[in-house]
Amino acid sequence: MAVIGRPPAFDVIAYTAIAARKPRDQYDYEGRSHSLWFCDAHDEGVYRWFEMAFMVQPLVRERFSLDPFALPPTEEAAARAFSPAISARQVAWEPLPFDQGDEEQFIERWLGWFAEAVDGTLRHPSHMPENSGGRCRRSSLH
Repeated sequence: MAVIGRPPAFDVIAYTAIAARKPRDQYDYEGRSHSLWFCDAHDEGVYRWFEMAFMVQPLVRERFSLDPFALPPTEEAAARAFSPAISARQVAWEPLPFDQGDEEQFIERWLGWFAEAVDGTLRHPSHMPENSGGRCRRSSLH
């Protein structure tokens, strides 16, 4: 995961995504999706599963029906989101680890969003980026 000409922010070994979707509302909002990456986002060489999500930079006139949204680490937009430079994609949910034996907060959060999607009450986040409690290493400008 690297932006051309820059070292990668961190190494990703495997990835997938998770989403909570509902029928689109009057604002064209359909739900949210998050990336799940097995990577060393916090500490170099220490691999764990991390949940993260992305958003469109507020000054860009582009929107998605899933917001925040998942991106694969193979997409340059994901790498740009973790660089210190301004880009059209930004991190909306800082990488938050979830591990075997410590996945309860992940399960509870997603069960809540799935339930809201089923009963039609899932709403766009009131502000982004959201405070996930996560963090990550960033790529440098050099």
